[in-house]
Amino acid sequence: MNADGSMQQQLTSAAGNNENPTFSPDGRYLVFSSSRNKGSNLYLMMWDGSNQTAITNDGNCKTPDWSNWLESAEKKQD
Repeated sequence: MNADGSMQQQLTSAAGNNENPTFSPDGRYLVFSSSRNKGSNLYLMMWDGSNQTAITNDGNCKTPDWSNWLESAEKKQD
């Protein structure tokens, strides 16, 4: 997306709500919450929407925030 809001691109297409995206400090990854599978879980994906991977499965995660734990999950995707 451009700074003026033009050229928006949808990054998710799975059923359910996909919300609360947060960029990694280096801008390469996004973590977001999704209700696509039983409850709300956190997913990690590349900045362009590729490689979407669930990083929680307890169904009770709604407000992601970047932390050392997420940095470990990010390294597993490299």
